[in-house]
Amino acid sequence: MAKSDQTDDINLQNLKFEESTTVTLEAANSETTDQATKSKKKASKPENCNHEKSQSTPDVSVKKIDFNRSSEEVAQALDQWLRKPLALNKLKPDEKITPKPDVRNIMITSALPYVNNVPHLGNLIGSLLSADVFARYCRLRNYNTLCLCGTDEYGTATETKALEEKCTPREICDKYYDLHTNIYKWFQLEFDYFGRTSTQKQTEIAQDIFWKLHKRNLIFNQSVEQLHCDTCQRFLADRYVAGTCPDPACKFVDARGDQCDKCGKLINAVDLIDPKCQICRSTPQRKTSEHLFLDLPKLSPEVQSWFHKSSSTGHWTNTATTITEAWLNEGLKPRCITRDLKWGTPVPLEGYKDKVI
Repeated sequence: MAKSDQTDDINLQNLKFEESTTVTLEAANSETTDQATKSKKKASKPENCNHEKSQSTPDVSVKKIDFNRSSEEVAQALDQWLRKPLALNKLKPDEKITPKPDVRNIMITSALPYVNNVPHLGNLIGSLLSADVFARYCRLRNYNTLCLCGTDEYGTATETKALEEKCTPREICDKYYDLHTNIYKWFQLEFDYFGRTSTQKQTEIAQDIFWKLHKRNLIFNQSVEQLHCDTCQRFLADRYVAGTCPDPACKFVDARGDQCDKCGKLINAVDLIDPKCQICRSTPQRKTSEHLFLDLPKLSPEVQSWFHKSSSTGHWTNTATTITEAWLNEGLKPRCITRDLKWGTPVPLEGYKDKVI
């Protein structure tokens, strides 16, 4: 927390207790300070006491405060809390939250939950709850706060769920989106905007980013070997293949098709040792497919410059700094940005209509 933040006061004057039970912290602190000063003066001239006692911390008597409150007082405080502090800076139907000058602007996001299942407590506690709590804190500090989230609706997981329930991916998304929103409302998780990745607006934004990268020559074509499951009759996305990590120093037996959770290294699914399809548990075969890659090595100088400046002036955690430094020191590698799927953001480039971003 920045030093200036520590001096901000939260107005709790609406918590109206009886006058006899009101606690004035400034007065209590002043009284305690006076008592401590008097005790120190007495301790400076000890009589009939040994050296060890003269070095001990003087006893400071603190005024005992009765924090007992009646049920009516608690109910009144809760009512005031719900009606004002929790309502601060909440989005109105006709209002857009945009950056403002001369105020602290905070945008909060959490990991997007997959739409192909019913969220459980782990999903809520793992990311959504912490984002909601921090957003409430920021609103109490009168920061210009925007809290965003939404359902992750594209990809193999949705296609597989549609096959299980014998319906279309769109029907799966509509069904589980409603379930997600109702559950989050029940837990009183409040987002200024809760969206979906399958909207037309999302498609326009993703394709616009694609074209900007393409014009800068940061996207290139490459033939790659992929794992194809003959039983499922599909190419396997990274998250649907697992095997032993190919790093000799690791050998983790449950590495995913894109990254090993034990050593943290990015890997290629075809390099996994003894890979298995996570849908049917059969052994996939290698097949060639044309894909588009983001040329991260070209961006490495810009990324390094930005990282050194941002990590030194911003609020990076030690973990984030260590992982980023490791990736940059090892050298950024091209990343495949297309998949052999039907349900996803269409690739807007001729010759790739059968693939998605």
